[in-house]
Amino acid sequence: IVAWWPGDGNANDIIGTNNGTLENGVTFAPGDAGQAFSFNGSDYVQIADSPSLRPLSVTVECWFNASTNTGALISKPVSRNPGGSGTICSYEIWLQDGALYGAICNSNSEGPGLIYTLNPVPGVWYHTAYTFDNESRTQTLYLNGSPVVTGYANTSIFYNSNALFIGADSDFSSLGLYIPFNGEIDEASI
Repeated sequence: IVAWWPGDGNANDIIGTNNGTLENGVTFAPGDAGQAFSFNGSDYVQIADSPSLRPLSVTVECWFNASTNTGALISKPVSRNPGGSGTICSYEIWLQDGALYGAICNSNSEGPGLIYTLNPVPGVWYHTAYTFDNESRTQTLYLNGSPVVTGYANTSIFYNSNALFIGADSDFSSLGLYIPFNGEIDEASI
């Protein structure tokens, strides 16, 4: 673990120096362990880029309690998607239209990502993790401690100096947010 944000009343990293900033009124609610970040769909946590947030191989994980079936959990956006809407991210786990996703990107495109059908029940806590091993190019998406999808990614992770987000993804426009999360996220880590 290089960074861990438990969401216990602040956005501090309790492992390293990657403290976050609470944006647009993030609040706190009871979490899976202690308190959790509570998002209303317009707020998020932003963490400035640092070398420790740019590993060759990565595991991104958190607990979440979603109010809807769409929203970014953890994302490190690179740029707008050159092939369409949204963004491409160095790494990201998110919910969208009844599925849980995990993916990395190179400098031109995202994926291939992993997809697992999931319509989260509001009020129920779920644990998710996404891993990518640079040496084998293997990626795995986990739900509640069990691997649910594994695949091959024919690329390495591309990084730039953009921030990391908890509870949203940036779309690099005047709107600012892409697939904002509504609910609670707890114990986010990389």
